[in-house]
Amino acid sequence: MKSSKKILLSLLLFISNCAMTFTSESGFAYIVNENDGTVTVIDTATHTAATTIKVGNSPAGVAIAPDGSYAYVTNEGDNTVSIIDTATHEVKDADTITVGNSPIGVAIAPDGSYACVVNQDDDTVSIINTTTHEVDKIITLGDVPTEVAIAPDGSFAYVTNKKDGTVSVVDKNSAAASSISVTKNPVGVAIAPDGSFALVVHENDDKVSVIDINDHTVLTTTKVGDYPYGVAIAPDGSFALVTERNEVSNFFTQDKKVAVIEIDKNANSYKASKTINVKNYPFYTAIAPSGSFAYVTNYNSDNVSVIDTNGYTVLKTITVGKNPKGVAIFLDDYAFVEANADDAGDNVVADDNAVADDNADDAGDNVVADDNAVADDNADGDNTNTMTSLSVSASCKKDCFIAETEFFNVIEWSSSVNGTVSTNYKLYRDSVLIFSGEQTTFTDHNVRKNRRHVYNVEEIYEDKMIATGSLAVINK
Repeated sequence: MKSSKKILLSLLLFISNCAMTFTSESGFAYIVNENDGTVTVIDTATHTAATTIKVGNSPAGVAIAPDGSYAYVTNEGDNTVSIIDTATHEVKDADTITVGNSPIGVAIAPDGSYACVVNQDDDTVSIINTTTHEVDKIITLGDVPTEVAIAPDGSFAYVTNKKDGTVSVVDKNSAAASSISVTKNPVGVAIAPDGSFALVVHENDDKVSVIDINDHTVLTTTKVGDYPYGVAIAPDGSFALVTERNEVSNFFTQDKKVAVIEIDKNANSYKASKTINVKNYPFYTAIAPSGSFAYVTNYNSDNVSVIDTNGYTVLKTITVGKNPKGVAIFLDDYAFVEANADDAGDNVVADDNAVADDNADDAGDNVVADDNAVADDNADGDNTNTMTSLSVSASCKKDCFIAETEFFNVIEWSSSVNGTVSTNYKLYRDSVLIFSGEQTTFTDHNVRKNRRHVYNVEEIYEDKMIATGSLAVINK
C-alpha cells in the first residue's frame, strides 16, 4: 500500500505531495499594442518586458490556450487572427486565420477545444476549431458586439452587444444565439471560474451587471466609476477588477483608476469597495491564475500597471508598445493538461479497473471516517436553502499505473446535509467540469509533476448549489 497523508479543508489549501508548499509565478503575459502592430512579451516572474512579436494591423484582443502552447491575437485592421507559437514567441507567415470584419474580442474555451472571435462590424462571432485553426461556424449576434467570455465547462459563451444593450448567449453547436437584456452600452464581460455568475461592464452607464449563469438573468447591478470598460474576476471568485477611464473631457491627460469589486455570492453582494490609481486610460485587465497579481493596460501611457492583489497596490509599471489594449497571462504551474480518455466518463472506477484495485488498497487511510467527522461538524447546516462550506480532501498518490503519469489524486468530499436528503455533486478541476454525479469521490489521473490544480466541489439539491468547497494540489 502506498503511503499518503490526508488533509481536510473547507478553504483553499496548497499541498505538495500532501504537504504545504508555494508556487512560483513563472510564465509569460502577452500585451497587445494597437498602434504599432505588436505584442509585448512580459516575463511574469520578474514583471519585465522580454521581447516583442510582430502581428497584424491594429491588434486588439488576445487569448492564450489553456495549455500555453499557442495564443490568438485579433487584428482589427486585417480581419485576421494571428497564431503565436508561445515556445518561440513568433508568428509564422502562414499562421493567420481569416475571420469577419473588425475582429476585437477573443476567448479560448477552458479545455482548449474551440475559440470565439467577435467580428464587430459584421455583428457576428466566428467559432474556430483550435485543432485545425479554421473557422467552423459563423453565428449572428446583436448590434455592435464587442467582448466575449466562455463558460468554464465550455457549454456557451457570452458576447456583449454594445449598441443594443444585450448580451448574446452563444452555443457553438447552435445556428443562432439567444440574448439577455441588460442596461445600455455593455462592453467588458467575465465569467466566474466556478461558473456561477458573470459580470458585464456598461461603458456609458458606469455600472456592472451581475448575471446568474443558471438562468441567464440579471441578479443585480453595482455602481463603479466613470467610463468603465475591462473586467476580470479572481480565480477564487472573491473579487473583481474593473478599469475606469473617467470622464471623456480629460481622459487623454488624467491618470485613472481600477475599481475593486468585493464579492460575496452567498449574500448576493457585489460592491465596489476601493480603487487603485494607475496610469492614463486603463483599458483591459487580467488577473493571474494564481490570483496574486494583475496587469492593467494603460492605453494612453504606453505601459502596464502591475497590481499586487493582496494589498491592491501598484508594484511597478512596465513600458510596452504604442497604445496597449488586450492582455492575457499564462503561468507554468497552471497549465491545463488534457485528461486521459478513460477519465472522461463519470464513473472512473468502472472505466479503469487497474487503478480502482490500487485505490482499494489505499482505503486504509480511513478517509471515510475522517469525512464523517467533518460532516458531523456541519450537522447544524442541514437547512438545504443555506449555503454552507463543503469539506474537501485529497490523497496524493505516486506510481500511477498510467505510464506517462507520475501522480494521481483521489479527491473526496462529504455531504453538508448528513444524508438527510439526496444530493448531487459537481467537481471542477481548474474551472473545467470533470465529474457530475452522486458519488463523493473521484480519482483524477490528469496530474503532472510540478503542476498546480485547483479543485472545486459543488453540492446540488433541487438544481440549486447548497454547499461548496475547494483545494489546490501540487504534486512534487
